[in-house]
Amino acid sequence: MAKNKLSIYLIKQDFPVGEIIPPASDDGNRIVELQVKGHESYKLFARSAKPHEPGWVDTFFNSAVGSESLRVANIGAALVVPVIVGNNSFGVEADETISSGGRDSQRYFVLTFGYGRTLINRSAIEERFGLKCVLNSVKNDTLRAIHFADVSGSAKRSSEQLSRIGDIDDFAIDTERNLLSQVTAKCGEDELLCGTVTGGDSLAVTKEIDIDNVQEFLKSLYELFCQETYKQDFDWVDNIAPVKDPALEEKLWAESIRQIADYSYEDDSQHDLWMAVPDIIDWDRIEGFQIGSQTDENKEPILQDDVLLADVLRSFKNPLTSIDQLKNKRITAISRENGLPYQRWQAHKCLVGDLTYDGKSYCVLDGAWYEIRSDYLNRINEDFMDTNESDIEFIPYSQDCDEEQLVDGFDGNKIKLEKEGLYNYKLERALVKEFPNHFLLMDRRLISYGGGRSRIEFCDVLADDGKRIHIKRYSGSATMSHLFNQGLVSASMERDASDYAEKVNERIMQIGEQEGLSSVENFLLNQNQIHDVVFAIVPKQDSHNHDLPFFSKVALCSVKKQLKRMGIDTKLNWIDRINNSEGQTPNEH
Repeated sequence: MAKNKLSIYLIKQDFPVGEIIPPASDDGNRIVELQVKGHESYKLFARSAKPHEPGWVDTFFNSAVGSESLRVANIGAALVVPVIVGNNSFGVEADETISSGGRDSQRYFVLTFGYGRTLINRSAIEERFGLKCVLNSVKNDTLRAIHFADVSGSAKRSSEQLSRIGDIDDFAIDTERNLLSQVTAKCGEDELLCGTVTGGDSLAVTKEIDIDNVQEFLKSLYELFCQETYKQDFDWVDNIAPVKDPALEEKLWAESIRQIADYSYEDDSQHDLWMAVPDIIDWDRIEGFQIGSQTDENKEPILQDDVLLADVLRSFKNPLTSIDQLKNKRITAISRENGLPYQRWQAHKCLVGDLTYDGKSYCVLDGAWYEIRSDYLNRINEDFMDTNESDIEFIPYSQDCDEEQLVDGFDGNKIKLEKEGLYNYKLERALVKEFPNHFLLMDRRLISYGGGRSRIEFCDVLADDGKRIHIKRYSGSATMSHLFNQGLVSASMERDASDYAEKVNERIMQIGEQEGLSSVENFLLNQNQIHDVVFAIVPKQDSHNHDLPFFSKVALCSVKKQLKRMGIDTKLNWIDRINNSEGQTPNEH
C-alpha cells in the first residue's frame, strides 16, 4: 500500500456535525458535498477556484507572455469521518444515535487535502489534539522543531528548528511563560506514529493509510490522544491548558466583551486585553491590514500598520455587546504585490491577554481560552509576593506628570517632558538633592550599539551603589513584560558584552560633562558593578491595588530567575499616585 501524507483534526465533543464545514468559504467559492462510495457515513467536502493567472504574470511580464500553461487553480478537500470511541465498534452511520448512558461515544475527525484546512470551522477544532498525540509518542530527546508563543504580555510568536534531534532544553523556549503550540519529532518505525510527525491542533503524519483503514487508525489515534504518557517529560505543557467547558468559555467571552466595550481611548492602561496578528506571517508580503470592509472614497481598502484593539472597536457602527460581533468581523492582510487579500482572520482570533474570572486566571490566544493550573498559579503568586522592595526613596507620581511641561535641560535649553519622562526627571532631581552625586538620569540617553540605528536604553536612573532603576506607568501586561525584559537585556549586556559596557561608560562621561559634574567615576560600570535591578511601577489611576495581571507576574518571575543566575537581585517598588504636585519629597516604601 502506498503511503499518504495526512493532516488530521479532531472535532470538539458534541460540536454539531452540520457546522463543522460551513456552506461557503471566506473567498465566496461554493463548497460542495461529494459521496464516498462504500463509506456512506463519511462526508467529503470540496472547494475549487477557477483557473487564473498568478499576479506576477501581468505585473512583471507586462502581458509579454500568455499561455494556458501559466493558469493555475487550487483545490481543497475535507473528509469528515465519524468514529465510535470506547470499544471496538466501527462503521457507525453519521446519523446513528449513541446512548449517552453507555461507555461509547461518537467523535468526528476531519482529514484535509490541498487547501482543505481552510474549509473547517476553526471553532470546531479540538485544541492540542496533534500536540498531545506526538508528545504521548516520543521521548524528550527526539525533537526537531517547535512553535511557541509568549503569553506573558508580548504575544511574540517563535518558530525554531534544530540541525539534529535534541530535547526541549536545546530550544530557546521558556517553559514558565511560553505556550507550546506545535512540535515536530522523530518517532520509532514500529509505532502507531512513525517517522517524522508534526502535532499542533492538527496531526501531520505520513503512513500507509487510505479510505478503507482510516477509521480504525483514527480510533487508535483517539486512544493515543487520551493517554497521559506526555506528563513524564512534558508535564509543564499543562501549566496552561485549554478550557473545555463550553459554558465557561461562553462566560469568559462575555467577560472579555464587557471589559473591552469600556475601552478608554485616552488611557489604555486600564486594559489587559489587546490585539495582535494571530499567525507567524511573511511581513515582506503584507502592505497592511483592513478591518472589516473599510474603504476610502476611491473604494480602496483603508489599511492599518498593525491590528490594534482601538481600531477594531472604532470599526463597529453599533456598541460592542456580543462575541458574535467580533467573530463576524474579518481582519484581512492585504498583499503588497497585488493589493488583494493575502490572509484573513476573525477578529476574536486576534484578541490576546489575560483576565481573572471567578477567582481563577485565564488567557486568550488564537481564539481559544486557557486556564492556569492551580499549583502553577500558586507558585507564581508566591514568587511574586517574595520579591523584595528596594530602599530607594521614590517620590509620588503627581497628576501633573501626565501633562507636558517645559523643564530646564542639562544643556541650558528648555525641553518638553511628560509622563514617565517628566517623572524620571523629577525623581532624579529629588534624589540628588537628598543624596548629592549618587544618582544619574539615564532616561532617553540611549546607547548606540550593534551597528545601524540600534539604540538601547541602559536604565532610567543609575545609582552609584550597583542599582539599575527602570520605571514605567502601568499600562497592561504587554508594557509590564517589556519593562521586565528591558531590565534583563540591559543587565545581561552589561555583564556579557564588554564593548557595550565601554559605550555606557562613554555615555556616562558625556552626561557628566553636560551636567557640569565634578566627578562621575563613581558611576562608571567597572567601579559600580551591578547587583540590583529595580523595577518601579506607577499603578493605574485611582488604583490602590499593588498587584499585576498573572502573566505579568510570570514575566517578572522568569526575569528574576535569570537575573539570579547572574548573581543579581530583583527588586519591585510601587510608586504612590497623588492628585497634585504637593508633597514631592522622597517617601520611603
